[in-house]
Amino acid sequence: MEVIFENVSADYQLAFIRSPLVLQSIDLTIASGSFSAVVGYTGSGKSSLLKAMNGLLIPKEGQIKIGDLMIKSDQKNKEALKTIHKTVGMVFQFPESQLFAETVEKDICFGPLNFGIPLEKAKAIARNVLEQVGLNPDILSK
Repeated sequence: MEVIFENVSADYQLAFIRSPLVLQSIDLTIASGSFSAVVGYTGSGKSSLLKAMNGLLIPKEGQIKIGDLMIKSDQKNKEALKTIHKTVGMVFQFPESQLFAETVEKDICFGPLNFGIPLEKAKAIARNVLEQVGLNPDILSK
């Protein structure tokens, strides 16, 4: 699906601590079906850009379109953000730090289970995504 950033600016705000303009006037289009790499120096805004794409960082100005979904500066709709979270996945810079379950299957099931998917369906999803990326199902028990 196409991703479009239109004049997106964003701040980090945690209580009284504010990091202004971690993103400033970003215009970006990523075509549907394409692959893109986000590269740059530490502190250049790569993670902030991806957090905005996932709805974890709401724009102070501008809007982000993810297919038919929209993230706006006045985003208040938690259900819309939940849909964004279900649609846009993230792999962190140090994936070994994000893995926390005893098996690959349990780690893959973590996301679907947290969205209310029953365990058996989450396991089916885990098998399906392994197939999609060309990994052997034997890895689920590792």
